[in-house]
Amino acid sequence: MPSPASRGMLLPAAMIIASLGSFSQMAEGSGSTPPWGDTTPWIMPQTIADETTNDPPTDEDWLRFGWDTFIAMNWPHDAASSNPGAPDINGDIVTSYNSPANYPDAAWWTYNDKFQLFYAMPNGTPSSELNPGPWDAPFSPKPMLDGHQVVGGFAKAGDLNNRLRDQLDEAFIDGPLLDANGNFVLYQIFINQSFWEYILDTGYYDGTKQILDVKTDQFVGMPKYGDANDNVPYYDDIPLYAQQGAMSVKVAWKQLSEDEIDSGRYYTRDIYYENNTEDLEDVCADPNNAPITVGLVGMHILRLTPTTGSTWFWSSFEHVDNATGPNANFNAGCEAAASGYTRRGTCTDAVTNIATDPWLTDYPPPNAEYPDNYPDGLCNPQSNSTRSQIFRIAETQANLESTPVQSVNAEYQAALAGTPWQYYEQINTTQPRHMTAGSDCDCFVPPIETNFINVCDMTNTSMESYSQYNFLSENPDGSIGTELAPVINFDNRQAMNCINCHAFASPMGTPRLSDPADPSWGGLPSNNSKQIFTFLVGSAARSCPADINMDTFVDIEDLLLLVEGWGDCEDGYCEEDLDQNGRTSIGDLLMVLDNWGGCTS
Repeated sequence: MPSPASRGMLLPAAMIIASLGSFSQMAEGSGSTPPWGDTTPWIMPQTIADETTNDPPTDEDWLRFGWDTFIAMNWPHDAASSNPGAPDINGDIVTSYNSPANYPDAAWWTYNDKFQLFYAMPNGTPSSELNPGPWDAPFSPKPMLDGHQVVGGFAKAGDLNNRLRDQLDEAFIDGPLLDANGNFVLYQIFINQSFWEYILDTGYYDGTKQILDVKTDQFVGMPKYGDANDNVPYYDDIPLYAQQGAMSVKVAWKQLSEDEIDSGRYYTRDIYYENNTEDLEDVCADPNNAPITVGLVGMHILRLTPTTGSTWFWSSFEHVDNATGPNANFNAGCEAAASGYTRRGTCTDAVTNIATDPWLTDYPPPNAEYPDNYPDGLCNPQSNSTRSQIFRIAETQANLESTPVQSVNAEYQAALAGTPWQYYEQINTTQPRHMTAGSDCDCFVPPIETNFINVCDMTNTSMESYSQYNFLSENPDGSIGTELAPVINFDNRQAMNCINCHAFASPMGTPRLSDPADPSWGGLPSNNSKQIFTFLVGSAARSCPADINMDTFVDIEDLLLLVEGWGDCEDGYCEEDLDQNGRTSIGDLLMVLDNWGGCTS
């Protein structure tokens, strides 16, 4: 492993604690060492455990780890480099961002996105066509118009409905979030070079390869280091600044008014995005046909690190104006409900009224076919009746006001004064409880009830807007049922954390629980070893979707296996269930017949 030249590479917790005295002086005047250090802050930290004592880091250490990750990711990109994510080592996180009219590309903004890695291609596409190509020259480049990214415009295949869902949908409910001005919030997911190189080297861009490796117990785990410590040859060529474990970044954008742009309170980008029509060239622009300026309102960072294999590491940032104050982005004109949380389009307590939300099952279709739904398309503000009214739940608000979350946020925000980054706050971090000194949280990652995490509630108003509480549903007989994956039960709700949902993520072909301890755990991987906590890998197309016995042919042997496995899947997963609906039936038979013959590579 390269020598730990700075905090950016390897820093024991003891060193962090010893340095706090100097960090606290940052706001007192120029020339002080910033909390992220002054050596190579564009290099992301990998681990903070004290390797000499094995003492676990504190909550404060982890919060600093999250902020230092944020700093490295938002370091200005080197415009002269052809490598996505290359930092400008002559730039600075403060001075490079002191002019709202001329913000540079942040390093993460130049990462490749998930659609460049996993094309929206149909099953049966040859594996060679699913190959995403090299990191610095992907076969599916980002869609651009007049030098600006087109969000939602994908260079490969994909139907309109899928494009809109990926551009607009909210977690769990496939519904959009609208800001206080009635404009849609846009979402993107980026991945780092370690993630890309891992998928390229293993061939897991092809779901058939994932299934084969899981079946033969040869599945290759994701990288924790992104360097020689992973014992993988291809990491020898990854630049030092990109040597970190697999990482995905989800961001949320809102359209900005002229006053918001001029305020300097948001990190901004000028983009186009697709309207909800069948015309692929129909993009949303401003009245002068120029790109629309959007501001960052939320960022989820999901990382695999050397010390977080059983849970991954989670850090969530959002804009300070999202849900509080007179200029709140998402709760204008609505008083707080009794629960402190409301749903879009109403001022009704969502905890007791979840089932009656009128938008729960709707989604923006092409407006030519459905003129009553979003009659002005996606480009223009919607009516008052459809605007989101979002409040932050009391548990997350209390956490933000607690120590050390508040004090660490304040320290970094003060050091970032004069930049848009001072207006972002870290909600919290999530990692293993045993790797967090002093944590006694009883929330865990199902199905392993001893795989504890350090915090129960961590939700982001721009991304879990309608799922800040893990709702308890009502059964037909009136009794309280369950919904989503609980980590701990309360009298009237369940805790809500990123892991509630992401615990279900696993490679394709992973066996599922057959008799879960809790009914809402149905569909979870049968053990923690196949929990990879990112759904991206499971979105790969399969080059040979009907090859049940994995011999590169779809023939009579596969047909006989399908007939033998006909009916419900007793263990929650069966190889014959090709359409993955929980049973082997006529749909699977038709897939075998449609794909009869040799598999193409």
